Amino acid sequence: MIRLEPASPAAPPTVPVRALAPGRDASDADAAFQAGAALGALDTLARAQASWAGAWRQRLALRCAAASMRLAGRAEGEAALRDAWQLCPAGADPGPAGAVFGAWRQLAVQPPVATPTRLEKIVDQLGLHWHGAALADLCTEIEKLAASQRPAPFAAAAIAARVVAMRPDAELFGWWLADLVLAQSLRWPRPLPLLMAHAFGPAFRREAGGGKRIRPEEKGFERAVCVALALRRPMPAGWQTNLGAAPKGSRQ
Repeated sequence: MIRLEPASPAAPPTVPVRALAPGRDASDADAAFQAGAALGALDTLARAQASWAGAWRQRLALRCAAASMRLAGRAEGEAALRDAWQLCPAGADPGPAGAVFGAWRQLAVQPPVATPTRLEKIVDQLGLHWHGAALADLCTEIEKLAASQRPAPFAAAAIAARVVAMRPDAELFGWWLADLVLAQSLRWPRPLPLLMAHAFGPAFRREAGGGKRIRPEEKGFERAVCVALALRRPMPAGWQTNLGAAPKGSRQ
């Protein structure tokens, strides 16, 4: 009798070394190429239905939520955010920090579709208040970006810039929408929370001016988005064993 060994999970695709030149020194064209190579490697993972995919997406959401706290001037880190969500009884208010984490978790599990009703719920979770007509205009803008067939990183940068132009105090919402539009442009079944986690990293730092952060709508933001995506590794080391799902019985 022939015994078949269980199939081991395939290693995640990697970005070719030639596509990972130092991001900050790259030209605009090189940055766009590097972003394309990185997204090509991420594409398989974004479409995967592996048993660990949900835990991986939620880990990405947690990282984006932690960066969101810094943007909002709050002190909660990943551990505090995880506790605020997982230890909150179902149906109870997880607090402002937990609500922001919930917005990123929702991004990771729902299709990349923008409707005024959905966006209204998201801005509420992010602690913002926005008129419904303005959210409807944003949905129209997202539809136009999809129809324009702009490269995905540039479409993501465009929607973030649009949000900040409309509401300078709503930058966090712009980052959330950037990942949604990125996924929509790439026809991913669900978004990956990616860009917010890099907002305070080297990709979005100016070489001059004391390392001032590049914000949406500012010069160089499109290039910075490309660099951030190029610096994004498809999966951290130890990906097969270090993706522990939420504890049994915890809030999902």
